[in-house]
Formats: sequence, C-alpha cells, structure tokens
Amino acid sequence: MSEKSVFDKMEISLGDAVINIRKYNGDYMLGGLLLGLYKPSMGWAILGLTSALPTIVFVKHSEWVQQLQYEKLEHILLFILLLLASDMYAFHCFSRSLGFD
Repeated sequence: MSEKSVFDKMEISLGDAVINIRKYNGDYMLGGLLLGLYKPSMGWAILGLTSALPTIVFVKHSEWVQQLQYEKLEHILLFILLLLASDMYAFHCFSRSLGFD
C-alpha cells in the first residue's frame, strides 16, 4: 500500500482550511468591507495573514518536510517558489499595514 504524496496531504489540509473559512464567508465579506473603508491598516494585516496561510499550514505539519525527499525535485522547487511568493506578498501587506510603504 503506497503512502499518499506530501502534496496530496497539503491539498487535503488546505482544502479543510478553505472549507472552514467558507462557513463564515458573509462575515468575512462584511468585515473586510468595513475594515477596508474604516481601518485600512487592519485590512492590510488580515490580507497579509491570508497570504501567509500556505506557510502557516506547512509549518503546522512539520512532518511533511521529511516526506519531501520522496518527491520530484521540480515539484519541490516549484512548491518552495510558490511559498516564497506568497510570503513576499504577505510581507508587503504587513509593511503596508504598518505604514512603511
């Protein structure tokens, strides 16, 4: 019996996180609208937290790091680049929320 790929496990975990977020979609929409209009710095911080979600999920499941050795090198590189891109945007959002940009 073959074990699931790390990327399959990540997809399942991220899917669970998205399902939990979609339960409260109306609240997030209204909250985002109010924050965008009245507290833009807090809106940037929430956007930064949302952008950092892939890294948060990956750090939460640290056992996946050991299982990456069984994946193809190009998949690992693509995954790392996608994590870095989302983290760079999250850093941009957090810097905007603090007024550095």
